[in-house]
Amino acid sequence: MRYLCKKLSPENRFRKRQTREEHLENRRQRLFLSNLHSPPVNVKKYFALCVDDEQAVLNQLAVQLEEHFQYFCEFEYAESAEEGLEIYRELMSKGHRVWLIVSDQVMPGMQGDVFLASIHEIDRQAIKVLLTGQAGLESTIRAINHAGLNYYIEKPWSKRDLIMILDRLRTQYEITIAQRIMAVEREKWLKELSILYDMNLLFASSIDLRETLNTVFYNILNIIQAEAGSIFLMDDKTNALVCRICQGPKDITGVTVPFGAGIVGYVAQSRQVDVTNDVKRDRRHFPQIDEQSGFVTKSMISVPLISKDEVLGVIQVINKKGGKTFSQEDVNLLQSLSSGAALALQNARYAQRLLQEERIRSELMTRSR
Repeated sequence: MRYLCKKLSPENRFRKRQTREEHLENRRQRLFLSNLHSPPVNVKKYFALCVDDEQAVLNQLAVQLEEHFQYFCEFEYAESAEEGLEIYRELMSKGHRVWLIVSDQVMPGMQGDVFLASIHEIDRQAIKVLLTGQAGLESTIRAINHAGLNYYIEKPWSKRDLIMILDRLRTQYEITIAQRIMAVEREKWLKELSILYDMNLLFASSIDLRETLNTVFYNILNIIQAEAGSIFLMDDKTNALVCRICQGPKDITGVTVPFGAGIVGYVAQSRQVDVTNDVKRDRRHFPQIDEQSGFVTKSMISVPLISKDEVLGVIQVINKKGGKTFSQEDVNLLQSLSSGAALALQNARYAQRLLQEERIRSELMTRSR
């Protein structure tokens, strides 16, 4: 049976046993309320899980630990290893992180070392503490070798010693997680840097700018994990934005949007990056494009293409795959692409003007002869 030992007073450490039905109903209500007030999806809650077949031990752990760790994590409790695994998997499935597991060794059914070994197979970073007065040397060695045991604490224990040990283990855990995150971020940063380097090389050596833009844009969409994207360029004659590059299930190449109209026109006019996570509720949305193409736009990032204070167009990526929302990293990557693309477009325009001027000069010289 699982007990919710929140805010216990010392005189109420030993609470009455709940029936299984009452307990499950309380847990459903608690999880429902926590979902209403939960942080954004990408922010995980930290939990500590205490497992012991004695209710008095769970209540004692609640009194000694919850107040001390109240700003770091929440606590869950189970009276068997089997229930502990159920709770652990439930929390993990909701995107939470269980940083600490404190378990008794001798319990009915699954023993503590086997339980901790099961957790260790799922998460090697989680801190695992064996808290018992009955474990033999063999089970302790087994827990150390196979369950990634971080500490062994004998019963009875003092509150001061327990908190000191767990504080030290928490610091160890935070350092491990920070190093892991830094390694992932570093790998991602190096990958993006390599892509941007290759992209700029392509722009610098490009003969066919349209083909280069298509190649680079295709790679960017794959990294950002977007369903579609488009590049609108300004048409100076009509003062409108025309879709020149399109990637995705529907081709909208040639579609024209008036300057200042729709989200793409707004971004060109304001020269501001725009992230729209619910296009249907945005009054600026230009629905005619979806109506013509049959594509359903749900979310998008729009970045202006600006070079030497001149707006050349707008680059857009549409609908993050998996129903997710676009991140700041996605915005940063698209801005990097827009800078290189804008410079390449500007250079291509200059080259085109030079060619036209050279053609006119050649014609005049031919006529003068």
